[in-house]
Amino acid sequence: MTVVKIPIPYEQFLTRHPSFNLEKPTQLAQYTDPTLAKVYEVYEVTYGEKIYLLKQTNDTEITALKFLQEANQALPVPSLRQTFTANQKTWLLREFYDGETLEEFTAASAQPLASALGKMTNTFYTTTKKTDLGQRETTRWEKRKSYLTAYPEFSAIIQKFLARQQNIPQTFVTDDLLPLNVLNTVQGPLFFDWDCACWGSYVSEVGRFCAFFVLPLSSGYYHSTPEIVASLLQEYYAALLPCAQEKIPYETYLQDVFEEVTHQYLLCIHDATSAENYICAWQQWCQNFWSPILKKG
Repeated sequence: MTVVKIPIPYEQFLTRHPSFNLEKPTQLAQYTDPTLAKVYEVYEVTYGEKIYLLKQTNDTEITALKFLQEANQALPVPSLRQTFTANQKTWLLREFYDGETLEEFTAASAQPLASALGKMTNTFYTTTKKTDLGQRETTRWEKRKSYLTAYPEFSAIIQKFLARQQNIPQTFVTDDLLPLNVLNTVQGPLFFDWDCACWGSYVSEVGRFCAFFVLPLSSGYYHSTPEIVASLLQEYYAALLPCAQEKIPYETYLQDVFEEVTHQYLLCIHDATSAENYICAWQQWCQNFWSPILKKG
């Protein structure tokens, strides 16, 4: 991925979004990805020496950011400045943060990411069922199980995952924690994409992040090693609240992560062909990542 900023005149922006009520900025630039031929409704907005990010979004992200700000815990999330509705679209204006995303997930990034994830998890950690994860994930499974009759090992792990969702500890999550959605800033990792935010399990974020280093999930853009991923998992467990560690032995935690990773591959399946492709990818992940992680302990 190669995201670049293209300067555009404010008048051109207003032509595209005629009912937008935004004070005229000093500079305006739109984010694009020429390698993917994508143009994003995301803009860098400059007023003198102050820079903001303007983004077309949804009510879920705005509600999530307000909820996170009200927690008042100096969380690793963007600071929301203003919201807009224009042309029946929802927009937000937030603080701009400089840094690189984590497509190249290195050893130097493992501990800071684990610490940031731990802070997010611990702030909202609860053993109270905030949402019925068992019902939600069973519904997802029912839509896909007919494609998986030829893969009993995979299906058996998903059944264990579904049973565990009935009483697994929960926390508030982005539900989309990809390496691309974490910004490595001078203050530390920042989780900046909240348009899928919801209540999820205490391992849903770290499990999803760890799943994305094998094709096709990685799309060839995300790179890391089993040793670095193992370090992330160890550091994240160490960052959890003592009360969580008392109730969740490390072996149970690793099983929860493994089942969550398997679940991430399930979510990519939508027909027989994708089932074959993603089961193959999951098997590669088990061999290339999970086996070395277990050996490291």
